[in-house]
Amino acid sequence: MKKMRNAWPVVAIVLVIGLMNISSSPQNNWNIALLQIAFLMGSILCLRPSLNETQKLNPIMLLIFLSIASSNVFATLDSAGIADWPRAVNIVAHMGFALAVFHWFIRRPSVVHWVVTAQMLSVLIYFIVILGYWNYLADPYSHQWFAHPPMFNHIRHVGTFLMVGTVIASWGVLNYREVRRSLAWVIFVLALSMLLWSGSRGAALAACGGITLLALRFPLAHTARGWALLAVGSVMAFTLSAVFDVDQNGLGWLSAIRRSVAATSIDQLSSSRLTIWTYLLPFIAERPWFGWGGEAFQFAWPTRSIIQAHNGLFQLMLEWGAVGTLLILGLLGWIAIKGGLLYWKTASPQSTDSALPLGMALVTALLILSLVDGVFYHGTPFAFLMLGFAMVGASLYRAAAGKN
Repeated sequence: MKKMRNAWPVVAIVLVIGLMNISSSPQNNWNIALLQIAFLMGSILCLRPSLNETQKLNPIMLLIFLSIASSNVFATLDSAGIADWPRAVNIVAHMGFALAVFHWFIRRPSVVHWVVTAQMLSVLIYFIVILGYWNYLADPYSHQWFAHPPMFNHIRHVGTFLMVGTVIASWGVLNYREVRRSLAWVIFVLALSMLLWSGSRGAALAACGGITLLALRFPLAHTARGWALLAVGSVMAFTLSAVFDVDQNGLGWLSAIRRSVAATSIDQLSSSRLTIWTYLLPFIAERPWFGWGGEAFQFAWPTRSIIQAHNGLFQLMLEWGAVGTLLILGLLGWIAIKGGLLYWKTASPQSTDSALPLGMALVTALLILSLVDGVFYHGTPFAFLMLGFAMVGASLYRAAAGKN
């Protein structure tokens, strides 16, 4: 219980961020930003972090903040775009959240296990909610699940949440033993079943990418039982999700396969992603350096049917231009590459670093998803991406400290 008392702020924010998706997307983003700012302030008071621990990151973080503010200021001066300041605060809050969680991980490495527990608990909570909602509805098969899932405003947002839960539960199955492994396996089956039921192709493929990366740390020869459990759980998940298939367009893995097979072009296969990106190119070219400021997509896109670019690079370039994009992706890319090299060099069944494989799996899965969805726009996936980077950063910090 003492360890729980030391980790409860992280547990609380992971629980809330995962399930805070009831309002509109901009409002959700703002709510999560406020929560992250509160967590950052609380972490400063609780941990008393030293700037020396992030001395290599501090200058680039400052430049990111200045570039984002400059994008909004220049867009305002030119009367271009929306230049939404809450959106700018969102980006800053995510970066601050990553720094705060990084300090928790380097001071209390066991916090990673409480993060896993919190996310698995949130998956269980959502399963109970959706089960209750299913039984509450007079005819659940005719309910419009795509646009009106419980606790979320879109089924694809559910898919993103469950993708994170699936990757984390997979790590639990491979890393834990006995009772904790069994609990993680149950959550894996529930998370993957609901993910497949949601019909989120991108999220399902991203989860596969993250789980595959875990094989470096948990090779089949040493973790055969864990991989066998994941294989059996996957078969069960496919079966369960098919049993409750609601036969609606966009839902279910059977529908996902039919949509993919029936596609007559890459654009149709990508659900019109190519149309979106092609449309945005002239806007990016018009203001290439600092972009159009916050919520630029809502200014550029002619209707309110969608609110983000469905691609991380396009989203960042449209809003913050080449300067902000290079700073943000440069920092994250540097951490990802260094973390990947460390993971490759140290990955073995004897490794004692629990955070690095999980962090790399989360980063990999979410970056894959960012190729076709709004990971760099929506608050929940962006927050989990920062959580993954914080885990990787903490592992890099401990590895460097061990060499000195």
